[in-house]
Amino acid sequence: MNRFLDTVLDFYIHNAVLSKVLLWVIATGLVVCSLILIAQNRVFERTAKGVMRAMEAARRSTERRQAEEERLQQEVGNREKKNIFYCMDEILYHAGVKARLPWMTVEVLILFVGVIMLVVLFLVMKITGLFIMGTAAAALVLMAVLAALKIMCYVRNRKVEEGLLQFANLIENYSRTSDDIVGIFGKVYWYLEEPLRTGVAECYSEAATTGDFSKACIRLSKVIGNRQLTNLLSNIEICARHEANYEVVTKANKKIIRNYLTEKGLRREMANSARIQVIVLVAIGGMIVSMLNSMTGGVLLQSLLHTDLGNVVLVGISGFVVFSAYKLLTMGRDS
Repeated sequence: MNRFLDTVLDFYIHNAVLSKVLLWVIATGLVVCSLILIAQNRVFERTAKGVMRAMEAARRSTERRQAEEERLQQEVGNREKKNIFYCMDEILYHAGVKARLPWMTVEVLILFVGVIMLVVLFLVMKITGLFIMGTAAAALVLMAVLAALKIMCYVRNRKVEEGLLQFANLIENYSRTSDDIVGIFGKVYWYLEEPLRTGVAECYSEAATTGDFSKACIRLSKVIGNRQLTNLLSNIEICARHEANYEVVTKANKKIIRNYLTEKGLRREMANSARIQVIVLVAIGGMIVSMLNSMTGGVLLQSLLHTDLGNVVLVGISGFVVFSAYKLLTMGRDS
């Protein structure tokens, strides 16, 4: 047996090319055998079915939350306290994620972000050997996702606000020739820009199909997520129930929308000025820390990274930076 092993080893050492070919043959054989076993046991099919079942369960859970929230909204009106998962559902709608990825749900997003955070945590820990750095990197992933959603909501909301007055004007003009509000919605959405165009078109389609204009307006309000649009839809829906004059109501709402946009423009200018000042202060603080670290020969940074007290201080600083970044993104906007 030993003589056979010595012969194989001698062949492997002195015949490098043949040995590599042999290794490739063995590796290919193992891959082929593994694929055959997987095919026989239908691993991919079962995995795909499991994923589909999980996504279907998440979709049904989302629909149940939405149905329950719509029921409560019709019974007691708008509420400040809502289910946290439903609030996250609304963010996906307001950011336009659901329009681009209809299969995306809160559960899927949490799982996806959680897996990425774990991978980043272990990779950074493996590279740096520091748990605090891995935690900070994972927190940055979460912060990046939240910031991206916030920015997408902001950009989409700006587009909605730019089309609000046009939407109100069109309703006012068409209401002079027709009292059928569903029919008016079917005419005006052609002249709107996205995302209002798709939202109003879906509202019209649902109202025309189900005959429930109130519920269609609630869905449109949820999908768009703009407070001024919600107020306008609420007033129009009340007019539809009481057969009131749409022209008078839309005129009053147009005045409110104009005042709101003017005030928001002023708040935006003030907020931009405050952002610049905060960024300058942060830059000065970073320069001071860098100078202190240089003056101490790198001891300051080493103390922050490699001591328990330093890690606590670093976590506190990181939390303050995250909070400041959130405030920079949200100041001057509606809550």
